[in-house]
Amino acid sequence: MLIFRGVILFLCMSFLAPSVWAVSGFLRVTVNGSVESRPCKVNDGKPIEVNFNDVLTTRIENENYKQKMDYTLDCKTTGNPNMSVKFTGESAGFDTRYLKTSVTDLGVLFKAADNNIYMGSSFPFKYETPPELYVVLVKKSGAILPSGGFNATATMQVYYN
Repeated sequence: MLIFRGVILFLCMSFLAPSVWAVSGFLRVTVNGSVESRPCKVNDGKPIEVNFNDVLTTRIENENYKQKMDYTLDCKTTGNPNMSVKFTGESAGFDTRYLKTSVTDLGVLFKAADNNIYMGSSFPFKYETPPELYVVLVKKSGAILPSGGFNATATMQVYYN
């Protein structure tokens, strides 16, 4: 008799188990898709060089030394997406908004038309109307700069918003 009760209990549990499983909330989810890359090529992968030639250290003020950055932008995209440009690099010791140069107290400010683009900040634009970009020499207020050459290096990042 005890064996008979065990078999009946087993059979009852077997019939109840599937309904318990269905109520317990098991669900198998499969996610499919593809990741699309729309790469951009800045200046055909070549460095962008800006040459200031001869600079009078006493005249570095009020955008006296402002040069246009000539660059190209080719993105594999359709339409006119929102994009941004950002410059990264080592900040000038006297002001973190500017790019550091090889000369102490001399920095570089990036601009899009009349808008300042500070280091690490981005500037939005539409792909079909890329901004005219400029670099401007700036110096620490009151600094007396030495004669000689200088250089600076930054990374220009262009990305979709």
